[in-house]
Amino acid sequence: MRDLLTSEGYPAGFIRVEPISAVSGEGRDLTDHGAHVLSMAGANANFHAASDRWPGNVNVAGTAAIARAVARWVTLTGAK
Repeated sequence: MRDLLTSEGYPAGFIRVEPISAVSGEGRDLTDHGAHVLSMAGANANFHAASDRWPGNVNVAGTAAIARAVARWVTLTGAK
C-alpha cells in the first residue's frame, strides 16, 4: 500500500506502517476474528472535531491520492 500511495502522489513522510497488533477500533475487532484488514488511520488530533471540516481543513489532494491508491489495491488484490 505504501508504494501505491506514493505512486498516487501521497507524501511518503505521512505514511507510518505498524504491525497488525497496533490496529485499533473496528479493525481490531475484525483481526480478533481472523480477518485480514487494511487499516488506514490518520493522526489528526482534531479528528471529528467541529473544526475538522470542509473546506478549510480537508486535504483534497491527499484524500484523492488515498482513494486512487485504495481503488488500485482492491483491483490488484481482488479484495472483496
